[in-house]
Amino acid sequence: MLIEVVYATPEQSSYARHARGWAMGLTANLLGHHEHQTRFRHVSEFTADRESPDMAIFVGDPRRWESAFHPATKQRFIAVMPNSDRILDGVLHAVVDAKAHILTPSAWSKHVIVNELVRQRLPGSTLVDVVGLGVEAEEWRTADQAWDGKRPIAVLHRTSSATGRKGTRQLIDAWTQAVEEGWVPFDSYLTITVPEAILAGGIRDMYPGGHPNILVLTKADPNEKVGEFHRKFDLCIQPSAAESWGLVPLECLAVGVPAIVSRCGGHNAWSGNLFGERSIPSRGLVPCEECPGARWDNIFAEDILEMIKIAMTNSRLRDWQIAQAKIAPRVQQAYSWEAATSAFTRTHILKGA
Repeated sequence: MLIEVVYATPEQSSYARHARGWAMGLTANLLGHHEHQTRFRHVSEFTADRESPDMAIFVGDPRRWESAFHPATKQRFIAVMPNSDRILDGVLHAVVDAKAHILTPSAWSKHVIVNELVRQRLPGSTLVDVVGLGVEAEEWRTADQAWDGKRPIAVLHRTSSATGRKGTRQLIDAWTQAVEEGWVPFDSYLTITVPEAILAGGIRDMYPGGHPNILVLTKADPNEKVGEFHRKFDLCIQPSAAESWGLVPLECLAVGVPAIVSRCGGHNAWSGNLFGERSIPSRGLVPCEECPGARWDNIFAEDILEMIKIAMTNSRLRDWQIAQAKIAPRVQQAYSWEAATSAFTRTHILKGA
């Protein structure tokens, strides 16, 4: 059986990383099963005369599925990761036109997708499966690199949305107050990474006068691995109202960087007891402005500020970093791509063998 993993985005994009992860995970899970082979390609490498795979998994935006599947390929999957619940029109297009089965990272995002499919009179529950995400193995921060309790701290927040789903506005308000009230050391800074295409959507408008303690980045070093970038920071804060999965905090935990997160549906899918006191308390759910029929967490700046205060009291941040350094190797193992794709391999390729 020939299995093909396909992607459509640039080499350093998150979708391309996930596609590589899928290919590596499936290859690892199929070791010893010589009757199965895995092939990995970009959509631009499609040729109709190429050997048709028995199964194809397209990892990416479902609106770009053309050239992902050979016409003769019957088993078609689209792994809409990590933005499953934000591309509902593409999901419908993929199900109807590409005749593909949808893979999404969490029960929350499956709920959103199934609701939309049912609304369009399609058998939603039979067309969507949950497959979690993985992280690549990288070096992690050691206990020796923990904050000394005095120097400025570097905090990371990553967003790909100009709407309220990532809690960015509330985080900026909380961070501004923490700086003004002296809760963080002088010259500490919050780095917000955001795609240039959505920067005009309002990230800078949240502090029109500029802010000396906030840095906005739109481009990452193409030669820098995700883990290398994350290890530069002392703390990650992702107060999302909704996530399909929430890969950023998981990638931070995997390299020894503690994270403060909300308890939204995507985070709950994998976090277990990894966060403890570092979870922003929920004040209940409100209608989701992006996903018809779904609800998401109500996020408040004062709750984020309270978590920042906890981090900076009695050098708690240092304790978090030391503890995270110890468990980072276990996080990488538990959330490897081999582990993430193992159930899919058993169910769809090995058929329970």
